[in-house]
Amino acid sequence: MSKLSKKPARSASAVSIIGGADGPTSVFIIGKKEKNLFRRMKRVFYNGRYRRKKRLAERSIVPGTHTMQEMLQYAKERYGFAEMNNSYRNYEEMKRRWRHNQISRKRPELLREEKKIPPPEDFHDSEAVREWEKRIQERTVMREKEIDAIPPEVFPTDYHLFAAEKERGRLEMEVDLLYGDLAVSYVGGEKKAMDSVVKDIYRYYGVSQEDIDHKTERYRELLMVLSM
Repeated sequence: MSKLSKKPARSASAVSIIGGADGPTSVFIIGKKEKNLFRRMKRVFYNGRYRRKKRLAERSIVPGTHTMQEMLQYAKERYGFAEMNNSYRNYEEMKRRWRHNQISRKRPELLREEKKIPPPEDFHDSEAVREWEKRIQERTVMREKEIDAIPPEVFPTDYHLFAAEKERGRLEMEVDLLYGDLAVSYVGGEKKAMDSVVKDIYRYYGVSQEDIDHKTERYRELLMVLSM
């Protein structure tokens, strides 16, 4: 997340861009500095709480791993996960997004270097903002077409999707058996219960001492999940 506005604090709006590697770019334009004292205190409180949870999570991580196949068996037996096929809703789009993310993260050299799109000088100029957002969307569509054109033999994947119903909600688990990558999410259900399942699966998959020492992607993902 990058803040692009460099105007004085009095009139500036903070602009954050999320995406690129994770799919369509989303642009968030946040208004002037929050003047409501209660809301400012609330924001500080939640930021502080996240930092405390992150410190606790860091101390709780110990080395110990299971293979992807062991983790899948655990998820099936404990939480009732079952593998989905292309008849599952949004399956093809989820698979496509997964491949886009994998290529952007693991083989960025396969993609052309993107030119930066400078933000408008005045974010109060709605027409300029709309034009900026349009250009970003057009660039995103072009990047997606570029990734789709990369043949499977150049960047192979072994994508699988699993799902489970729990607590009036649905858990979805995406894995790539070729790279050992994992992503678990949920829709609906009771947040505390669903978060507990997600954390348990990531903990079971685990990290090695090398992951901890070198702060690998596998370690960072576990830490992020445990800090929720």
